[in-house]
Amino acid sequence: MDELPPIAGRYRLLTLLGAGGMGEVWRARDTVLDRDVAVKLLRDVDDPTMAERFRRESLSTARVVHDDVVKIFDAGSDDNDVFLVMELLPGPTLAEPIAQRGALPIDTAVEYARQVAGALGAAHRAGVVHRDIKPANLMFDGDGRLTVLDFGIAYAMTGVDAGLTQTGHVIGSPSYLSPEQASGDPVGPPADVYSLGCVLFEMLTGKVPYSAPHPVRILHMHLSEPVPRITDFRAVPPPLARLVTRMLDKNPAARPSMDQVAHELGYVLNGADPDATDRLSAGQSPRTTQAMAPRPLDEPMALANSRTGVLSGPSTPPPVRGPRPRSLRSFPTGRLLGAIAIVIACVFAASWLAAYEPAPAEADQPAESSDSSNSVDNSSDSDSGSEGADKSADRNADKSDKSDNKTLNRLDKLDRWRENLESWNIIDAGQSQEWEDQIQGIRDLVEKGESAKREMEQLRDEFDSLGKGDSKDGEKILDGLLKQH
Repeated sequence: MDELPPIAGRYRLLTLLGAGGMGEVWRARDTVLDRDVAVKLLRDVDDPTMAERFRRESLSTARVVHDDVVKIFDAGSDDNDVFLVMELLPGPTLAEPIAQRGALPIDTAVEYARQVAGALGAAHRAGVVHRDIKPANLMFDGDGRLTVLDFGIAYAMTGVDAGLTQTGHVIGSPSYLSPEQASGDPVGPPADVYSLGCVLFEMLTGKVPYSAPHPVRILHMHLSEPVPRITDFRAVPPPLARLVTRMLDKNPAARPSMDQVAHELGYVLNGADPDATDRLSAGQSPRTTQAMAPRPLDEPMALANSRTGVLSGPSTPPPVRGPRPRSLRSFPTGRLLGAIAIVIACVFAASWLAAYEPAPAEADQPAESSDSSNSVDNSSDSDSGSEGADKSADRNADKSDKSDNKTLNRLDKLDRWRENLESWNIIDAGQSQEWEDQIQGIRDLVEKGESAKREMEQLRDEFDSLGKGDSKDGEKILDGLLKQH
């Protein structure tokens, strides 16, 4: 085989290490610094999005300074090729030992997760969200530590590259995808916490939290299925079981931060209770795990806004009131007070009856007063009736506006799901365009205040025709729309 020309006149390609949708990865020789490096190469680039992802990967990775994040040495273009030069790691990735051995020893899994959490915590502090944490993107270095790779779809929270990937498009690997990514919603650091929770679950059990033959079904499970109990697969320390459950909470706001994950995993490694965070802040030493009060293995810690957290019961039983003195128990105090109350009520009733004078008969009242009263009452009724009608009309208008806004929001979500189905090659471009036109037609009718029920029913039937569960979320959105109308 002929020797390939060096990239940028400097990097001589030696061995192809891998190839995929994001180009080729080569073992190469830096002829200037006389060292081996890894070169990620995308040839004959005619797609500006792919080139921009290369540029963003170099910027995102270079922004994160941590021993367990792959180091970037150089980036640029050579004719129509774009390249990224990184440190060369011996490997393998974490995916290999999991595939070979299944569940890893608990201490090993916890240590690996702690290393990754430290690296991702540094990324989050630098304003970078990885968005594709999975075993294949975690590679061992020469010292046996895990290094985080592939920031190609990372999101810079500063907004520098926010336009490259749009809200509504699912990006990432289905088995490790957070619920907010699965639904196409905006993501932040909690998405990486969820993905690392999936990786930790797999290291501890040899299985991902959710699995199904089709990626759409997996996404649906991330969105709606309960968090699996890790103790159903393996006995693990209670603090670790609670931490995994919190990391996999459906609510992003209820998950711990990445720094907190690393902190608690460190205590688990040392046989201490992760609850010690609060004790340390109060100047107390951590409690050992063996000294913890017993809790169910999979009981999550209480967290505000958590769907899985539970509040623990009181740590001490309520005080028991002692017996009253015998003198008080023997004296019928309640009966005496009741008798006094009855006597007072009788006195008041007698005095009221003595002072009572009957009101004059209706026939004795002046006729003019009655007529005047009726006139005032009729006028008042008329005014209040008119005012009530106006308020009722306002309420109905407000209800109609809110209903229309809810309908339009659901249509937006349905349109995002259509885009996802097309990106997964479940529907072709022609079908996607047809559904886009139908959704826009329904939106136009709603904005005009006209009924779109027939169009919604037709579109629901078309989603239902996909079968195999691919259209399940689209059908649910349309069912909600039809229920509104």
